[in-house]
Amino acid sequence: MSSFCKALAKAIASGKGFAISYTGPRSLVIFEQWCKAVNAILDGRKETHVVIEEYGRVCANAGPLKPES
Repeated sequence: MSSFCKALAKAIASGKGFAISYTGPRSLVIFEQWCKAVNAILDGRKETHVVIEEYGRVCANAGPLKPES
């Protein structure tokens, strides 16, 4: 997660819009950490695209996150 946060800080510092993508492991804990990091940088002043390729592997449906059973 630290390499992602470093890359995220570099993208923010560039002052340009950028895209963020989650392609990590099937882990609800890691996915929630990723979502919190993304939410923290969204400010409405820069265009930011968020792509979650593996959402279906992490979450059972489009509703609230629930622990894996």
